[in-house]
Amino acid sequence: MKDDYRNYLFEHYLNVVNRYKPKVFIFENVPGLLSAMPDGTPITRLIRQGFEGIGYEIVDDLKAYAKINASDYGVPQHRERLIILGIRKNICEKPQEILHDFYKNILPKYKSKTKKTVEEAIGDLPALYPIITEKTSLKRIGYTKSECNITWHKARHHSLRDVEIYGMLAEDILSGENKYADSKSLSELYEERVGAKSPIHRYHVLRKDEPSTTIISHLDRDGNRFIHYDPKQCRDITPREAARIQSFDDDFDFIGNQTDTYIMIGNAVPPILAKCVGGAVAEILDML
Repeated sequence: MKDDYRNYLFEHYLNVVNRYKPKVFIFENVPGLLSAMPDGTPITRLIRQGFEGIGYEIVDDLKAYAKINASDYGVPQHRERLIILGIRKNICEKPQEILHDFYKNILPKYKSKTKKTVEEAIGDLPALYPIITEKTSLKRIGYTKSECNITWHKARHHSLRDVEIYGMLAEDILSGENKYADSKSLSELYEERVGAKSPIHRYHVLRKDEPSTTIISHLDRDGNRFIHYDPKQCRDITPREAARIQSFDDDFDFIGNQTDTYIMIGNAVPPILAKCVGGAVAEILDML
């Protein structure tokens, strides 16, 4: 962490804000920023000092105000993020009052009345089933192709071992048996089937009647924590399913290979959340 350049990427953002000097800005990042201290100094302190140094003010208590969950805003996914609004101090007398109003009253108006579930997001996409024959026992298994015209709805290949585990875990949830519903049993399963211990459990089936867990860029290498809820499909989610859980429209295409696409989707700000924040910021601009 101490030598990770990403801790200081905000300095480049400061340069951009300082160059163009907008009335307001939005800075989005992960909640881990609240506790990050790679060199012993809290990153949030450096960010606050940096913005103040170029004439901007952010809310006085980031932990109390700036952390939000995308699932509250119509995104079918639990995704906590910091949304930091900055206001140029020379355009208003009491920026803190406006900042408090933004987080307490304006942005919450854009919350959804209900949380969108995984099934609502991806349930209408064509099912993709594993193609298993006598000759596939030692090979990576492919899946049936989608007959729809939606891009990136294609499953990656899995080993026979993973196919069996995915189906078993999804069936466990669907049946209500919940034999593998806790971290201990999942870790034991991983050790039994893979032959290696892991400090964290490696498997998670997406619950169809709940928002998804956070879509991450690591999905490009490992889909074990994003197993499809249908036990007959025995797979992790496709790039298009991940994109839908991130709230991308189907006509949004991704350029690159499948690995690139998973990374882009995992790193993205959910468009629906961005729209909500944009609407709230527009109201702030009307006030200034």
